Amino acid sequence: MSILIKGMEMPNKKNGAVFIIYPDGKCAVEDGETYQAVPVPPHGRLIDADKQDAQIEALIERHLHGYTQSTWDFVCELRDILKRNRTIIEAETPKEDENDGAY
Repeated sequence: MSILIKGMEMPNKKNGAVFIIYPDGKCAVEDGETYQAVPVPPHGRLIDADKQDAQIEALIERHLHGYTQSTWDFVCELRDILKRNRTIIEAETPKEDENDGAY
């Protein structure tokens, strides 16, 4: 299982970041800032669903408002929208010793 550190950006290339993650999820960074780490349960690939929804809505609007397109073309374009959205976080499968998602 992975973790997400809410609000923390990747450190710049010159300086790394040294931090401690406590069992309650609190992250203490050497510069005094604090963040919260949360578990990310096993998942399929994660995408920008808001972007995908907007693309699908635009396709449906075109189709419903006089855009002449065969059903097959519509389905193919919809499939392309679903396939081309880039993965934000790769799929992750649970390890044998991980729990069933209860935290």
